[in-house]
Amino acid sequence: RATVNETCYECHAEKRGPFLWEHAPVAENCANCHAPHGSTSPGMLTARGPLLCQSCHSQQGHPSFAYGPSGLPGNSSPSTSLALGSCMNCHSQVQKDNPKLAPLREAWATGKPVEWVQIHKTPDHAYFNHSVHINRGVSCVSCHGRVDQMDVVSQEKSLSMDWCLTCHRAPETALRPLDKVTDLGWHAKPQGKESIEQAQLNLGQKLKDQRGINPPVSNCAGCHR
Repeated sequence: RATVNETCYECHAEKRGPFLWEHAPVAENCANCHAPHGSTSPGMLTARGPLLCQSCHSQQGHPSFAYGPSGLPGNSSPSTSLALGSCMNCHSQVQKDNPKLAPLREAWATGKPVEWVQIHKTPDHAYFNHSVHINRGVSCVSCHGRVDQMDVVSQEKSLSMDWCLTCHRAPETALRPLDKVTDLGWHAKPQGKESIEQAQLNLGQKLKDQRGINPPVSNCAGCHR
């Protein structure tokens, strides 16, 4: 089985060492510093910017923008917003015969969107609106986890009623600046001797007060309509 670096060098032979950055800890794993599936930083470095999600999804297909009649991202199927060309820039050569990528190759050849498979599901009787949460400063990571680090996306949170109400009762645990909503690796910066957790609570409380955030807790109609 080829190493990560050998796979990278199939297209990037000019990057083969020895180079200063190929010191011992990363000499055989480019992925220690580069994230080809989840980076908007120069050189695909693992330091990720706030446009992580938009690197694969158009603005119209991203949850922080308008929703279509179906209540799902975009005006039609979310899969239509996938930038297939960006995937095939690598996968036309790298793992081009991998059976798991057959739907991607078919979509590229036919122009038909990849069938969207819903992973995160809430009960039919529960009303959920992404834009309400995104526009208040609740990050994708709060509900979806570190999807940028998942080889196969899975549901990490329970999405149960109790889980939702825990956040509604203390939204300061999840609030962040709006320009950090899609930066999945971001966390509040501690001041002095405070912990990251305390830094989040302090910042979250400040944002909660500034934005007048008061999620429904005892009003059943807030989530059941």
